[in-house]
Amino acid sequence: MEWGHSSCVAVFSRVSALRCSVKIAARAGFLLSLLVVLAPRLLGAQAPVLLDDMGGKKPSLRVSEEGANARLLGQSVQETGGRQNSPAERIQFLAAPGSTTKVAYSLPSTPVIDELVVQVWLRCNRPGVRIAARVSLPRSINPETGKPYQLLLVGPASSQGLLWEKMKLGDLSKELARQARVARAKHGSLIDERGAILQELVFLVPGSRSGTELIVDEIAMHGVFHSSRARLDQATRRASVTRGAVDQLSRPRIPRILQWQGEPFEKVRELGFDAASLSETPAAEQLEEARQAGLFLICPPGPILSNGEPSIGSQYDGVLAWDLGEIVSNDQVDEVRGLKRQLTQRESVTDRPTLLRPKTSLRRASRSSDLLLLGSKQAGSTATLADFAQQLSGTQRHCCPGSKFWVNLNTQYAPAQVQQVSAIWAGAKNFESVGYHELLDTAFASMGCRPRGFYFESQQNLATTDRNAKKRAAAAELVNLRLGLAEPWLDSGKPGQAQTSVPGVTAVALETERSHLLIPIHWNAGATHASRNAPTIASSTISILVSGVPESIDAYLLAWDGPKRLRTQRVTGGIRVSCTNLPRDAMLLLTQDPSAIAQVGRYLQKHKGRAAKLRYDLLRYEVEDAERALAALPTIFLADSNVAAVMAQLDTLLRHSDSQRQARNYKAALASIQQAERLLNQTRENLARQMLAGIPPGEIPWPTTWSTLPATHRLRQAAARSRAPWQKVAGGSFEDLENLLSNGWRHLQHASPGLTTSVRLSGEAPSEGNYCLKLVCNAGQSQTRPAHAPTPPVWVTSPDIPLAASSMIEITGKVRVREQPLGVFGGLLIFDSLGGESSALRIRESPSWKDFHLVRLAGSSDQIDLTFALGGAGTAEIDDLQFRVTPVTRLEGPVQKLPKLRSANSGFSGRR
Repeated sequence: MEWGHSSCVAVFSRVSALRCSVKIAARAGFLLSLLVVLAPRLLGAQAPVLLDDMGGKKPSLRVSEEGANARLLGQSVQETGGRQNSPAERIQFLAAPGSTTKVAYSLPSTPVIDELVVQVWLRCNRPGVRIAARVSLPRSINPETGKPYQLLLVGPASSQGLLWEKMKLGDLSKELARQARVARAKHGSLIDERGAILQELVFLVPGSRSGTELIVDEIAMHGVFHSSRARLDQATRRASVTRGAVDQLSRPRIPRILQWQGEPFEKVRELGFDAASLSETPAAEQLEEARQAGLFLICPPGPILSNGEPSIGSQYDGVLAWDLGEIVSNDQVDEVRGLKRQLTQRESVTDRPTLLRPKTSLRRASRSSDLLLLGSKQAGSTATLADFAQQLSGTQRHCCPGSKFWVNLNTQYAPAQVQQVSAIWAGAKNFESVGYHELLDTAFASMGCRPRGFYFESQQNLATTDRNAKKRAAAAELVNLRLGLAEPWLDSGKPGQAQTSVPGVTAVALETERSHLLIPIHWNAGATHASRNAPTIASSTISILVSGVPESIDAYLLAWDGPKRLRTQRVTGGIRVSCTNLPRDAMLLLTQDPSAIAQVGRYLQKHKGRAAKLRYDLLRYEVEDAERALAALPTIFLADSNVAAVMAQLDTLLRHSDSQRQARNYKAALASIQQAERLLNQTRENLARQMLAGIPPGEIPWPTTWSTLPATHRLRQAAARSRAPWQKVAGGSFEDLENLLSNGWRHLQHASPGLTTSVRLSGEAPSEGNYCLKLVCNAGQSQTRPAHAPTPPVWVTSPDIPLAASSMIEITGKVRVREQPLGVFGGLLIFDSLGGESSALRIRESPSWKDFHLVRLAGSSDQIDLTFALGGAGTAEIDDLQFRVTPVTRLEGPVQKLPKLRSANSGFSGRR
């Protein structure tokens, strides 16, 4: 934008033609009068830069966060509700007498200058309405939030009420200077009003017990000139002030990104995402749709670099980052660097980053891009949360110091796992959706590494009516609400650790200057497939020791229904915070700053209703999955678990939660949901223990959820009844190297600096015969600690084993891992081409020979190979591989009927 000076130059250049025909000394008074008359017309002061007649399709006023205690009664755009039967926008709300509700209207980002004037026509059934300007101070960054401070500049006049009035907001520069002096008294030298930006017009509306009605007819802004045109057309003006419209100043600092699969951009925004990641460069219509929805895009630059334009056009201002793709080999790094140079030369947006997805060459990749997408596929993996965090930390250390990254979160289980379950049970169609707790666990476990964004991986559209899509959408939205609460601390907090009184639970402490956000992490939640979705810790009381905080600090549990004060105690080493029945998605705030607790209180107040609805919906889906699974299990399991009584109690809790939620008693509604979650989870764990006693994760190729329990029982039953003969895997006795090579065994090395690898036949006490296969990985002598490898450094893969359709294959063998290999992958990984890496069997340490057993399914005529991957510096030995193949039949439906436990209006079908 240009203003003031350039326009005055234009005025005087136009007036200079008059000077040749008049004498300046004699006619100075006439010239001055002429300037006074002509200047407004020459400057275009009669043509506002923004003129909104409030006649848009959607309302543009909104109750701002500070006025969230007001109860909105109605809001509409009236075609003939204005002064002269013109369009107008009407908003009605209830608020306590004596209170003030802030109603906001977004303005185009505009510098605060002397000439700036905002005018509005309004009418209110209560006198005393005042208008104000909310301005942002880009040079004054709040250290707690990492965002600019904001000031509210209130106009001097107030409305008389009832009749139409034209109210004016001017002299903003003077009011800005006055408010800045007041703010400096509180915040000190942090406040710098230079370069202040006008962002919103705010109506300060008095409350009333009988209801307040505000009608706005027209909003105009004068005194600012755009470099390209003097005024905006009506459509552009409406778009520029749409709530949430993309703006340079509103770029998210810790974005939450969805891998886009064709969803409407408005739907993506409704789910709490800041950006959508596209696989192709968006068309003009997509760019406009995203802008209207207030959604940023991540996309490859593609055709933009080949269109011959000297710079990237402004239509791409809504692109948050340029996606440069994957790095799967060293050869690609130079190509990526070339793309980055081209983008830098033509970039039109300051500090717009590039994104890379490196599979190898982490250090070189981190030098070639501003952002990396990191994080293994944790959903459904046999790796624990601790494994995931260790791998993420090791990957981060392998990058250049200071490299920034987004962490990958999976909303679906691996396709290989879904196919395995579906191959034996038709009712497993709801298995693919990752639950809320598992998704949030992964996000929490990454926070110690301070990710700069969260990338939700999705392979299917979230906006369809498919039940799985609805489950995933609800889980993703709830996770986004939780991450939104932590965003200020994620942005500017310094990560640390806090110890707890419960084994397997620690807390990440995100520390800012005046507060600490504690995020408890339940590391054992992913230790076994059976306990992956436990909603609470085993102990009813937990204490967290936090060092480096003053004794006078207050502690709060940030529950969905609002902050709850916790007991604190000064002990040796810091402050001990105690909490009873800590929820698995809990966060705790330690602060002396009233504004910090007020901020989170407003956030929770704003979102608690939606959170309660999402929690209820997710629980309802889980109960439906449980009913379907229980109907397909033998009676012996149900009798031991007292299923009928459990389901009846769940029905009561669900009904109570729903009624309390509709009555807006969210505390009671959420308490019933948490109780039901614990009950449902305990029942599932009891069933899983009966089926999986002594079975390590990875032997069966899927995690334990309600949707996989019947498949687990069916698979174990088929294996126990099999009478098929065992056969040797070709070359699996490891007696002859030539035999191995001729049968198709393959050795793959993943080069990593500081590591050397080898594979050989060893005669050191084999399990069978004279030799066994030995995998070796050595760290260099100069290494003070084992070098991190972005992937297990040495792999050996077997030849293919053919399989018939609808068959089950069991593979056994013996392994020996004398000492746990040093590295982030923690031991020997055994996985296959059907189950995939997510279902890998993990042998961390076994000083003597140990049997392993894998069971996999072929849905159609297929083949399978087996891979042994050594995860770090150390050795592993393999011997005596055998397999057998057994025909299996698919379980098509329930094997029994359960009693009907709830009526039709409870939200369940009642079918068995």
